[in-house]
Amino acid sequence: MSNENNMEVAKANLAAKRAAKQMAITAEPPTAALVPVASGMTSLQIVQNTPALEKLGETFAASGFFGAVTKSTATAALVNCFIEGLSPVEYKAKYHTMNDGTTSIKSDYVQRNFRRLGGRWHYNEWTAEACDVTFVYEGEETRGRVTIDEFKQNGVAIGKSGQLKDNWRKFPREMLKARCLATYIRAICPEALEGQYTQEEAQDFNAPAAPRVITPAAVSPSPIAEKPAAKPEVVTPEVVEPPPADPNVCPCGKSKGKRFEDLPTDTLEKILDNAAKYPAITDAHKAAIVAVLQEREAEG
Repeated sequence: MSNENNMEVAKANLAAKRAAKQMAITAEPPTAALVPVASGMTSLQIVQNTPALEKLGETFAASGFFGAVTKSTATAALVNCFIEGLSPVEYKAKYHTMNDGTTSIKSDYVQRNFRRLGGRWHYNEWTAEACDVTFVYEGEETRGRVTIDEFKQNGVAIGKSGQLKDNWRKFPREMLKARCLATYIRAICPEALEGQYTQEEAQDFNAPAAPRVITPAAVSPSPIAEKPAAKPEVVTPEVVEPPPADPNVCPCGKSKGKRFEDLPTDTLEKILDNAAKYPAITDAHKAAIVAVLQEREAEG
């Protein structure tokens, strides 16, 4: 994608975000006027305005605003925005959209929700080996602890190669913190998670199954003629393709592994200016950077 096309995507993205913040879709035909997002939408309104939603979903998918998702996934995210009365920015702060179209709640949102409901916590230990936290809710103290060893033993942190998954290998402290908070907040204040799994929990749900070897029962010799024993049937597991790289994460340089939305504006501008020097920076990465810069500019 050329720089000119990239800027066109960015402009379309800003226009879509401004439109989404100012309106939701009414129960009139698709040509009808739109109402504020805060009023929410009914199922009938969604059906009657499907073409408008799909067009908006196409713009958001091209911008990478919700991550590396398809048009249909971006459209579904926008539908949820309107149903919950959230702007796309508020929706993105609350939910993480997975590559397969499913959503999970963000750990930061769960922590804010727990604090808003009166919960408090402090860390007794927070290392790459263990996370030990004391929670206080409704006057009761609960102490929770998780360790890297238990996630290795139960296979949650182990990939199909038999080694630690990338997220556990690169960010063990963050993974332990997220798992500890999610586990114990769900136990003492489940409403803080709103019936959802956190992003870190959902990432570990889809581990591919180990290969199975099926050995048939031994065949008894025939009284007339002996038959050779059948060979064991080896069932080859379906190859699970790795998910595409997240275009919202810097793939190289000193900021490798960090989300663009967490990087300073001058750093993002330097990455864009020097993108030609780094083959790992794709058009999707450029679009995501431009979207973040335009969002910051719109917010003032």
